[in-house]
Amino acid sequence: MRPLPQRLFRNSCLRTCKQETEQVYRIRQEADSRRAQLLLELKGKPNITRDGHEIRICANIGGTDGADAALANDAGGIGLFRSEFLYLEHSDCPTEAQQFDAYREVLTRMEDRPVIIRTLDIGADKRRGFRTVTMWRSVL
Repeated sequence: MRPLPQRLFRNSCLRTCKQETEQVYRIRQEADSRRAQLLLELKGKPNITRDGHEIRICANIGGTDGADAALANDAGGIGLFRSEFLYLEHSDCPTEAQQFDAYREVLTRMEDRPVIIRTLDIGADKRRGFRTVTMWRSVL
């Protein structure tokens, strides 16, 4: 009789796997936990390279709520605000006012920290009913 497969939770995902695979994931999970603990220990400390240069470490976010997470984790700014969520979460193109409000919300939360906004990145992997890749090419 064949033994029942082992079950393993990894990043909130239930997977069925062999014992060897489970061990690999346990080792990775332990390494992830050690890295997370190290990051917590570094929080609030200046970001200085080994040769003494202070650097700004920024977060990448995919929506307005990401600004709060960035601030909670000591980000020096937003390195990339992926604003295509404005297009992907609606059935129509967002208005200029909707875009302005989203950008203002993040800029306000980040106060004097820099924010880099990518205003549009929609290609074949991010289809929407109101635009096709061909249509975007003709606009650009």
